[in-house]
Amino acid sequence: MNLFAQITKIDASKREVHGILAEEAPDKSGEIFDYASSKPYVQEWSNDAAGKTLLAGQEVSFGNVRSQHNPKIVAGKLVAIDFDDNAKKIPVIARIVDDAEWEKVQQGVYTGFSLGGDYLKRWTDGRFVRYTARPSAWSRPMGRRNSGSFTPPICTRSRHESQRLPEW
Repeated sequence: MNLFAQITKIDASKREVHGILAEEAPDKSGEIFDYASSKPYVQEWSNDAAGKTLLAGQEVSFGNVRSQHNPKIVAGKLVAIDFDDNAKKIPVIARIVDDAEWEKVQQGVYTGFSLGGDYLKRWTDGRFVRYTARPSAWSRPMGRRNSGSFTPPICTRSRHESQRLPEW
């Protein structure tokens, strides 16, 4: 599965990228992110990141931003996340701190966000497949002994229940 959402605005003065992380709409592969059932898992992932950064005395992060799903390239962090229940979408603002990744944003190399994690449930909804997504546990900051975080590589697209979603 490939959940992709377009960048909507770039604020160069703050090195921020605005976009939609996920929304309840059919994607190119005929799948629909189920907003109501996925929202609690995305909130938990984001709240976990925010809590850990605040507890450590750092600027708040509402989630990590990886470059092309590469666990070795931390591009930045989410500085804002909203849950628009009426439109059934999740707008975000990411601050890109890595110079090389910011250059790629400015040059139009990166054009959107992708959400990573697991399918918790999938079901048929007319001609589409609707699913509940949970952001990857590997995308979360690690435990007390290690303050870093990492993200596993994505898998190829398939229709298996064990398939992983693309990473943030």
